[in-house]
Amino acid sequence: KWRDCIETYDKVNLYKLSDEQQAELHFKKGYSFFMKKEMEEAKVSFYEIKDEKTKYTAPASYYYGHIHYSEENYQTALNEFKKLTKDETFVPIAPYYIVQIYYMQKKYREITEFTPGIINNVTEKRLAEVARITAEAFFKLEQYDTAIGYFERYMEVAKSPADGATYQLAYAYYKTEQIDKAVPLFERISVNENALGQNASYYLASCFVKKGDKENAQKAFASAMRSDADPVIRQDAMFNYAVMTFEVGGDPFNDAISAFENFINEYPESKRIDEARRLLIQAYLGARNYKKALESIDRIDQKSDELKEAYQRIAFNRGIELFNIQEYS
Repeated sequence: KWRDCIETYDKVNLYKLSDEQQAELHFKKGYSFFMKKEMEEAKVSFYEIKDEKTKYTAPASYYYGHIHYSEENYQTALNEFKKLTKDETFVPIAPYYIVQIYYMQKKYREITEFTPGIINNVTEKRLAEVARITAEAFFKLEQYDTAIGYFERYMEVAKSPADGATYQLAYAYYKTEQIDKAVPLFERISVNENALGQNASYYLASCFVKKGDKENAQKAFASAMRSDADPVIRQDAMFNYAVMTFEVGGDPFNDAISAFENFINEYPESKRIDEARRLLIQAYLGARNYKKALESIDRIDQKSDELKEAYQRIAFNRGIELFNIQEYS
């Protein structure tokens, strides 16, 4: 009966109580306010004893910190939870809040310095989250080898691993050249129709390139370029899809011509436009389409000596082609 409790405590003359009785009153009154969700009043009561030396100090400090944490007053909450890291009652839970606050504050260095020493004391319920945050902190600092260990621990204990963490583990494997481990994780995330799925498809394609598997690289780049979630990734994926199409077996030239033409038409201001045109010319030559090859070269502003030599050779072949159909002029 929290309201009755509060009203009755209000009738007590604090000055006639011992220090221990005053501490008990402040804590239980604060807890009653807490249960009634009257947080401002609860904070006042907890504040009275959170820095005293009584058996109610630690719980008062915990609830005071918890309220500030819920109100996103993270630094105040952090100060309270730090006091509890050696308290027998709260040592399993206080570190969880500390890690969460560091994460909210984007203090990744502090996380990597704090959690390795406490992670084995965290409750089983909180272990997955602490492992994930620790892994992500090392990931943000580009310490991928260390991040992998914590990600793997997270994957072991998490009931339903988050897609974001799965992607980051895959990327950490990718950055440390563990391509065979990265591929199945990227494949798992690539089915998502969002920015994460698009990125996963892009790096999956890059994995296949490293493995020399151009056909699967082509398919993964195609998947990445179909999404508009990240325009930069889409543009790069479209270019690399065209390159893979040119290099893969089958009927590469006509398919590659179409792929490069699509890229050039969609991204005429791209920094890779001249490179795309040069490869398009090679595709035209492979398909013996000399007319289109000449037209494509004419669109390139800065022609290298190599390109000028190619232009001369293509013009000669086009001349023969026209001669054979009696287009003499």
